[in-house]
Amino acid sequence: MKKILLIVIIVALLGGALYVLTANDEPLIDDYVCKINEVDYYTHRGLVFLESKEGEEYIYTDFGVYQRKETRDGWILKIHSNNKNSAYTTVFKWIEAGEHPMAGKIKCKTFDTNPEGLQTFVDTHQMLFKIDEEKFKEIEE
Repeated sequence: MKKILLIVIIVALLGGALYVLTANDEPLIDDYVCKINEVDYYTHRGLVFLESKEGEEYIYTDFGVYQRKETRDGWILKIHSNNKNSAYTTVFKWIEAGEHPMAGKIKCKTFDTNPEGLQTFVDTHQMLFKIDEEKFKEIEE
């Protein structure tokens, strides 16, 4: 029993250390909509929102990807480690470079009003924004 508990503690510590070491501390692009491969990617307060060509809605965060499932009354989270190869980090790299490796040039513009899916997420996940509120105050200053 003690060995199992020790293993659980070690795994938890290593997982936490991996997250801290791979977290992206760079300032994030905010309130832009960028067209990448005929799909609009919205960036808002550290999130990336997109609606696929099939109508599926996704939110990329630095800790996972939410997919909207109306049949399940909300958003389903798939947790991942935020590293240099994660979808979240990759989207920001494309936007900052202004080019997608296969789709070519990326054009971005600011937006004033969140699309419906993004606004629904913001309204129902206020706790995420309260946690990061101080981080974004520092970036804005």
